[in-house]
Amino acid sequence: MKTGENIRDLSIIHLHILVELIKNGNACSAAKRLNVSQPTISYHLGKMRKIFFDDLFIKTNNGLKPTERCRKLGTIAADLISRIEEDMAHAGDFIPEEIDRELSIVADNTVSRWFGPLLLEVLDRTPRIKLCARGWSFSSFDDIAAGRVQFGIHVMKSDNKGIYQVELAPCYRVFVVRKNHPLADKGFVEKSDLAEFPIVLHDLSGMNSHGNSLLERTLSQMNAKANILAKLGDCRGIWDILKHTNAITYTPPHSLPEDLSELQLLRPASCFEDVKGCYYLSVCRANYGSQETDWLISFLSQSFSRFTEQCYGREELENLLY
Repeated sequence: MKTGENIRDLSIIHLHILVELIKNGNACSAAKRLNVSQPTISYHLGKMRKIFFDDLFIKTNNGLKPTERCRKLGTIAADLISRIEEDMAHAGDFIPEEIDRELSIVADNTVSRWFGPLLLEVLDRTPRIKLCARGWSFSSFDDIAAGRVQFGIHVMKSDNKGIYQVELAPCYRVFVVRKNHPLADKGFVEKSDLAEFPIVLHDLSGMNSHGNSLLERTLSQMNAKANILAKLGDCRGIWDILKHTNAITYTPPHSLPEDLSELQLLRPASCFEDVKGCYYLSVCRANYGSQETDWLISFLSQSFSRFTEQCYGREELENLLY
C-alpha cells in the first residue's frame, strides 16, 4: 500500500473523519457527529488524499462514495479507534478474566493437538472467551493482517508489513517410518535416502503449498531431490500409510500420535542440522500494543511453550532432536 512520506502526519482525527464519511457519505453529517466545522472536514480530507495517494471519496448524486482503497483503510481505522478507546477506558484496570469475545486462531496442521489443552487453559483463566481455532489456509496471513483473524501460528515467516511476529519455540523435526522399515536398523535418514524411499508430506499451508512444507523447504536449501509420493493436508492420515508401506515422513514432535508402537522415529543426518525451523505467533500490527492483545500474546506464548515442552519431552525422542 503506497503512502506519502508524510504518513507521520496521520492523526486520530483523520481516522474518525474517514469512518464517519464512509458511514454517512456526507461531509456535513460527519462534521456534526465529530463537532467540527465542514471546512475542517475538507481540510483533513485533502491531507489524507495526499498521504494515501488516493481520492478516497468520489462525489455522486447520492453523496460521497468511498473508493475500494478507502473501504480497506476504513476497516483499519475503525479497528484502531475501537482499540484506542478500549485502552483508554480500561487503562490501569485491565482484568483478563473479563475479556468477553471470540478468540480466533489459525495454526498449521502440525500443532492442532494444542487446541485441546489451550481450550482448557482458556476456560480456567478467561472463561468468557469463546475459542475459535482452525487450520491454516492460503489466505491466513492476509486474514491476520486485515484483523479478520486475531492470531496465527506457523513455521513460515511473513513479509506482510501488516503483521507482527513473535518467536515462540524452535521447530525440531524427526523422520518417521514403520517398524521393520529398511531404514530402521540404520537409525537415521540421510539425503540419499530421500531419493530412494517414497515420501509422504504433511502440507503446512493447505493442499499444494508450492514448496512450503517443512521437508520441501529443507530439500530446497540442501539442493536435494526427493521421491515424493503424496501430500496430505492432515497429519493423522499419514500414520496408517506409513504402517503399510516403505514411505517415510518428516515432522515436528507436535504432530506425533500418542501410540508409536507400530512406528519408529529416526534421527535426521547431520546434513539436516543447518536447516533451522521455528514456530512464530503472528498478529495484526494494527492491534499490537493494546493491553488485551499484549496479554493474549503472553498467554498464548506460555501455553504453546508448555505444549512444546511436553511434546519434546517424550521418552521416544531421547537423543533424536537437534
